[in-house]
Amino acid sequence: MDERLDLLVEVGCEEIPAGDCAEARRQLAERAGTALAEAGLPYEVVRTLGTPRRLTLIVKGLAARQEAREEWVRGPSKAAAFGPDGEPTRAALGFARGQGVDVADLVVRQTLQGEYVFARKVREGRPAAEVLAEQLPAILGGLEFRRTMRWGAGEHRFVRPVHWLVALLGEEVLPVSFAGVRAGRKTYGHRFLHPGAVELASASEDEYRRRLAEAYVVVDPEERRQRIVEQARAVAAAVGGEAEIDPELLDEVVDLVEYPTAFTGSFAAEMLELPRDVLVTTMKVHQRYFPVRQPGESRLLPYFIAVRNGDRRHLDTVRQGNERVIRARLADARFFFQQDRQRRLADRVADLERVSFLPGLGTLLDKTRRLERLVGWLAQRLDLPSPEREQAARAAHLAKADLVTSLVYEFTELAGRMGREYALLDGEPPAVAEALAEQYLPRGGDDGELPSTWPGLLLAIADRADTLAGCFAAGLEPTGSQDPYGLRRAGVGLLRLLAGPAADGPAASGPVDGPGELPGTEGDGRGPAGQDGAGQEAAVPAGSATGLSHAEAPAGLVLWSGAVMPPLDALLDEALAGYLPPVAPPTVEVRFDPGEVRARLLDFLAARLRGLLAEAGYAHDVIQAVLAVDGRDVPGVWARARAVAGLLASPLAADVLTVHRRAANLAGRAEADAVDPALFREPEEQALHAAVEAAAGAVQEALAVRDYGAYFRAIAGLRPAVDAFLDRVLVMAEDPALRANRLALLKRVADLAGRVAALGELAATV
Repeated sequence: MDERLDLLVEVGCEEIPAGDCAEARRQLAERAGTALAEAGLPYEVVRTLGTPRRLTLIVKGLAARQEAREEWVRGPSKAAAFGPDGEPTRAALGFARGQGVDVADLVVRQTLQGEYVFARKVREGRPAAEVLAEQLPAILGGLEFRRTMRWGAGEHRFVRPVHWLVALLGEEVLPVSFAGVRAGRKTYGHRFLHPGAVELASASEDEYRRRLAEAYVVVDPEERRQRIVEQARAVAAAVGGEAEIDPELLDEVVDLVEYPTAFTGSFAAEMLELPRDVLVTTMKVHQRYFPVRQPGESRLLPYFIAVRNGDRRHLDTVRQGNERVIRARLADARFFFQQDRQRRLADRVADLERVSFLPGLGTLLDKTRRLERLVGWLAQRLDLPSPEREQAARAAHLAKADLVTSLVYEFTELAGRMGREYALLDGEPPAVAEALAEQYLPRGGDDGELPSTWPGLLLAIADRADTLAGCFAAGLEPTGSQDPYGLRRAGVGLLRLLAGPAADGPAASGPVDGPGELPGTEGDGRGPAGQDGAGQEAAVPAGSATGLSHAEAPAGLVLWSGAVMPPLDALLDEALAGYLPPVAPPTVEVRFDPGEVRARLLDFLAARLRGLLAEAGYAHDVIQAVLAVDGRDVPGVWARARAVAGLLASPLAADVLTVHRRAANLAGRAEADAVDPALFREPEEQALHAAVEAAAGAVQEALAVRDYGAYFRAIAGLRPAVDAFLDRVLVMAEDPALRANRLALLKRVADLAGRVAALGELAATV
């Protein structure tokens, strides 16, 4: 059995930003695994560990030598290598000699360019230590960070200055240097609790963890996470509360400490009079504290949980220092809150005229007026009842007013949420107040929270559409990795808002139950995520209108959650109109071609939509097939993607794909769409025509309610007629009129089969 060894590599540096740690560990594991595989060094496990001061690579069961590699070296062509009598020529002899093989061992193999002679060579593997000495600096140097540093007189760049390097293969120190530091076997413990060196005897992971634990370093991020959660719960319970552990904050705190110790601190009970969002934001965002709430309730208690990078020694002093900081923070917040309450939110709208929106795009007051206009347009297209229209209009008017309050100026994370608080205190309708917070939902790409009111949904759509339209009109779109205005996030948010619950379900991953049943078809009428393919079962935002049926919807609109939503092109046209005369005020200075900007925006959003579908698990060919038909109808794209994925996992797939393939093979030659029954000469022509007319009616009814199961059954039902027609009728007849009529009939079939997806894009074969 080949010898196997463990590899341990640790890069010790100054504190890495918490936001970079997890990504650095992921990249390190990925790059190392790829490099070892390409180098022919088999291994059992690759994992990474780390703290703010170190990145650690552990490889278990690494081969001590590269695998022997067989390679075939191509020489001259067969004709040049051997004469008519089959004897090797000088070319063959020279090639064999140059490769160090006997001429009799040359092999003739067929290539795309013809027959050539090849020499088989076996390269013996090099020791792993030699290979690693070459590979490790490249692996470490290839890690990407948001920002890197140079230090001293060197040209090395890394996330932070490197102070030590450990590289052990078994018990051997590898001859590796990185960032001007030569590898050894010494690591270092906690900066304050054990600042001295820790010498490692081998690459054993158990020894590594144990020795660092003795030096007050918990090197495994998951172990630190578990300790923090357990300690936070325990100290919260000790003061009669429950720890409110935000996952994102927990991720950050895990990578801020090497030896976590959680403790509670307190603040004045009268501070609980502040809005909950103010208290939570002050604790989480500014101090990295976990709030403490009443068990089983959302009501906060006057305590916080902090995590110290150290042990419990002098913990009272640490607690007192943290309490002084939070006391000052909350006192500032209360002062700003009291100052803001001296004026109504509505009275601040005029102040927006003094605040610029973005370069060339006017002021925040200009944006407010555009939002009012765009929200009104959306409400009209959705045919909302008068009360909801009025609420949406009022929310648009107040949307940005909290941006000029003192509290939001100091705590920008509270934008929208403070608008809600102030609006409620001013006596605004609850739906209006809620919309002011919901305009920022979803807050990120993986945030599952969507608006729950129509005013909030309309305002969220209008806000993103307006920002995207303005930035693209002004030439401020993202370039490469640069996206200073967060337009990629805005684009993803807009697509998720338009899709609504339709985007929540995963792609179908296997055959559906029952013969021929598909998501959104008869069966139980529900898709893989328990949602009907037409959106009929999806939750309608609270307080919304019943909405229109698809049959009642104006042309170009699509059904979503019992209402109709405008397609992307119509929405973008309306948003762009807000930046054009006569709508745009003089403060808006951009000049642009709306058609050209719209085209760029649609391409930009199509790329985001592809990414969202891929993240949901849909195959590339399914995405391509669906978007080739129509990418403007966002909820429809999701419904059709779910339907196509379900089709491919169902017994109907063979019939549907065969109908499309056989018809499409010739349909591309058709020069006309009209079919003239008077030109039929064969009974199979008449039979196919009758089947197509019947299917067309079924297709129209099915698509009107997005019953894709019924649609695909109608297409599959054409197979007998299509097979009989193509097997017995000469489509490319000599008579031009007959030929054109038969091609038009096949084009009719192909068009019907391609209404939901461009089936020719699918990789499935039948």
